[in-house]
Amino acid sequence: MMHPRKWFTWAALAALFLVRAAGAADFEEKRFYVTPMIGVTFFDNERQFANGRDLRNDMYFGGRAGVRMTDLLWLEFAGGYTGTKDCADCSENWIHGSANILLSPATLYTINPFLSLGGGASRYTDARNVETDAGTLEAAAGLRIRLNEVLGLRLEVRDVLWVPKTDWN
Repeated sequence: MMHPRKWFTWAALAALFLVRAAGAADFEEKRFYVTPMIGVTFFDNERQFANGRDLRNDMYFGGRAGVRMTDLLWLEFAGGYTGTKDCADCSENWIHGSANILLSPATLYTINPFLSLGGGASRYTDARNVETDAGTLEAAAGLRIRLNEVLGLRLEVRDVLWVPKTDWN
């Protein structure tokens, strides 16, 4: 499996090539969207496998739906899943859902920056099938890249802060 940083580098280069090839076209800003998403989850050192080793970073699969509320604000809903393995019997997973306010201008440019703030809920299940639920706070920044009238690419960096129900230290 390709290292996540290499994967992101190749994806960014491919996106820039496609945007360059597409040129500046007359796009119509959509009001709604529903889209699949793929990414990489980088776990912090506080999440560990049942054997005490740090969780391995792994692929994130999910979906996102959004609606434009004004020329500058979007409301988004997202959810996804990351499963990771350390050994044959050491499988852990993280399920995440959120609602976010996205700040991005409704423009006809090929590349549009954005900022996002929101919150949601997560469930972490360890290899012993013990589930831990918590709220989340999150922030993101990135670029929306239009490839043509129906296809686009979104590159983002998102930080999801795990907020436990108890023991906030």
